[in-house]
Formats: sequence, C-alpha cells, structure tokens
Amino acid sequence: MFCDHCGTWFSGRIYQKTNRSVYYCPRKERNFVYRGDPKKDKKCENSRYLKIEETDTLVWDAVTNVLSQPHLYKEEVKKEVLQDGEKTHPFDKEQMRKLKTKLRSIENEIHETRKTLITLETDRLLKKRNPEEIIPIINNVDEHLLGLRGKREEFNNKIRGVESHTKWVDWVSQLSR
Repeated sequence: MFCDHCGTWFSGRIYQKTNRSVYYCPRKERNFVYRGDPKKDKKCENSRYLKIEETDTLVWDAVTNVLSQPHLYKEEVKKEVLQDGEKTHPFDKEQMRKLKTKLRSIENEIHETRKTLITLETDRLLKKRNPEEIIPIINNVDEHLLGLRGKREEFNNKIRGVESHTKWVDWVSQLSR
C-alpha cells in the first residue's frame, strides 16, 4: 500500500502498551534520511493509519470473494478481449473458412503473376519484344505482385487473429468446467 500524499510504502507497527497494530506512512520518521535531497525530501501531512487486523480481513475477504466467483472475472476479461461487434467461437469456423479460401485465391494469383513475370523477363532477355515496351510492363507486374504479397500478409494476420481468438474462447470454456 502507498501513502496517497507522498507515495511512500506503508509500514506496519505494533504498539505493545496500547495493544494496537497499524499500517501508517513512515515519511515523518524517515525524513532525516532524505535531508538535502530535493527529490526525496518531501513533507507528508498524512496522519491517518489503518488497523492491521481490519485491513487484512478486508483484503482477504475481497480476494476470496473474487476467487469464489471466477465466472464474474471471466466475463469481465471476455468483455475486455471481445470488443463490441466481435464474434464468438461458433462463428469463427465460417469466418476462418472464408479467410482461408481468399488466401488460397491470392496465393494462386501470386503464382500466376510470377509465371507472367518470368515469361516477360524471358522475352526481354531473348529480345522477343521491344525494351521500351516491355520494361514498363514488367514494372507494372512487379507492383501488382508487391500488392498481392501485402494482401497475403494481411490475410495471414487475420487468420492468426481468428486462431488466437478461438484458442482464447476454448481456454475460457475449459476453465468454466
């Protein structure tokens, strides 16, 4: 725990004479150590304390309450991870199928574009076509190939995202057993 006024860690102390145990800010007691250091020499006006037994009981009750109701925690995490509009597990199989189909289509187009590029380069090297005519064509095909590779990477990232989402949902379902 930190002091709200100065940011110092709270300390615990047991007073034998009054049979009292408290958490408190030790800044007033420790100021002599920090004299002359402008970054650490702070005055703390906090004179409040927390009773150790009551504070520990309160913290313990809060922790056991959270641990005894894990479904509430899981729901909270689920809301954070699954933003509005995102689909859950049953819809991911269909989404994954569509993404993989589109990825295969892009892979086929990349393959065909490479074959075209090889043919154009071969024509240029064998001087079957005019160099002023074929160089712009090769440049255009190269640009198209670069765009396709970018799309392929984008779809791979989407597939990885759906897979990780599915794994997370599977983890939650296993945890709820």
